[in-house]
Amino acid sequence: MPIFPAPASAHFSPYTAFAAASSVDVPAPAPAAPDDVGIYEHTYDADALPLRTAPTFAKREMPRDRENCAKAEEYIELAFYAYGRKSPLPKGWQPALEIMGALSTRVVKAAPENLRTDCKYVVDKAAGENVLYDQATGVVAVVVEHPEKKKIVLVFGGTHSGPRHGAEASPEDKAAYQAVCHHQYAADVQAALGLGTPAAYRVAHLWAQQLDQLLAEDARQSGAHLGYVLETSGHSLGGGLAQYAAMADKEGDLPATVFAPAQLNNRLLQGLPPDHLSRSAHIVSFSEGRDLVPEVGRLIPGADGVGIANTFDGIEGKSWMHAHSFEYEHLADFMKRTQRMSAAMTVVRNLVMAPVIDTAARVLLAEQQQMEQMEQIDEQAGKLALLTMRA
Repeated sequence: MPIFPAPASAHFSPYTAFAAASSVDVPAPAPAAPDDVGIYEHTYDADALPLRTAPTFAKREMPRDRENCAKAEEYIELAFYAYGRKSPLPKGWQPALEIMGALSTRVVKAAPENLRTDCKYVVDKAAGENVLYDQATGVVAVVVEHPEKKKIVLVFGGTHSGPRHGAEASPEDKAAYQAVCHHQYAADVQAALGLGTPAAYRVAHLWAQQLDQLLAEDARQSGAHLGYVLETSGHSLGGGLAQYAAMADKEGDLPATVFAPAQLNNRLLQGLPPDHLSRSAHIVSFSEGRDLVPEVGRLIPGADGVGIANTFDGIEGKSWMHAHSFEYEHLADFMKRTQRMSAAMTVVRNLVMAPVIDTAARVLLAEQQQMEQMEQIDEQAGKLALLTMRA
């Protein structure tokens, strides 16, 4: 598993988000208008629903089976790729550049009048840069594909993702990055506290919706991407956006694989169709056990998790903020310990089972020899009886 470049600073946390909120103009919740609940057709009165109307949520210790571990290793690379696009993608994955270009045009045209969006697509093949970002809402994403597996994943960036902003970045890119982060902090606070439906979440749904339609049209018209499966992914705020987009999908069953996802307040979730909330097992998350971001419901009433949440033990002696911002390091450590444990169990199994197997083999050999002796005795008895009859 490759080592990811360290993010410039920590990603979203309840404390950093609320500290930032003091300098961020977080809009007050607007009165719920029928067309302001979401960009989907379903509209519900959140006040008429039980406060704890929540999606299926099951928390468990992360299974150590090969399939589950391999998926976590693969998708966490995709999730962190959205932050800086500097680390290599997992084997077989590649940026879907043409799809991102087409998607950036579609989402602007498809956005409803009450949703301000300013989607930009930045691509620089020489520099390895490719990213979609919305300066008006803070949504950042990349689209990656795996032709052999026939998968396309819309990966949302978390807080502090966006256009490149290092020493090589232009003043315009740096200003855009600051604007994006501003809106990301606002979305963090709004989603956690249930202050309406943040524009970032509506835009995330719009992007997933338009990408789904784009792929369907390509398949019908040219056969391109025929049979491909669309999924979402992301880390922290990106995980929250990916979860919401997956549940807001027209069928409510878009697969999502997320890491340390920001929990969503029930008032935000209640804007979704109730039948989508009752079946969210297609959303799978992985989080280090000490991380407070996917546990923010312990601090903020009404925030909740969705889908199947896998927790694992990371590097000892590290803070929960380190476990959140550098989850890939903690997952890699967990995987190494899992492999060592598996190797040790194999040795123990061989040591314990070897005498048992040896004893069983001896018993079988003895039984086989006994059967051969009996057959020889029977054969000799038969010959003796035949000679007796002839005499």
